[in-house]
Amino acid sequence: MAMSIRKMCDLYKSGSSLTEISKIAKLTIKTISNVLIANNIAIRAHKFGRIGDDRKNRAIELIKEGKSFSQIAKEVGICDGTVSKLAKSIGCSKAQVGAKVDLMGHDIVAYYYNRYTTREISEILALDNIKITASSIQRRLKKAGVDSKRRGRAQ
Repeated sequence: MAMSIRKMCDLYKSGSSLTEISKIAKLTIKTISNVLIANNIAIRAHKFGRIGDDRKNRAIELIKEGKSFSQIAKEVGICDGTVSKLAKSIGCSKAQVGAKVDLMGHDIVAYYYNRYTTREISEILALDNIKITASSIQRRLKKAGVDSKRRGRAQ
């Protein structure tokens, strides 16, 4: 171990984050966390303030637009878990984000009623750089009340 356990504990107690200590010690965050817990040091709750207001606001904006958590995380430069926590903090669950049927001007229900398969819809959307799997389209259709087993009929 490149850094002593005592030094890790002292750094954390003085306000350093798990990420900062892990970079210095060249250990994973999980390892640092386990060392602190083993030494009876409570792990501080994560706060959104560390990601910065501009990235936080951009992530919230993208959540409201209905983008997937992984797309938001990639675009904003934060992890999926942080996006999920931000969504919960504004009262929006992952299921609500995924329930959006209009994808950047593409109404997948209309495509489906026009006899396209979910795979064909996925390929159409890919032309506009919208990456969504056929199974995700099927879930969105189901949430919209379309019975995918009986093509073109509402439930």
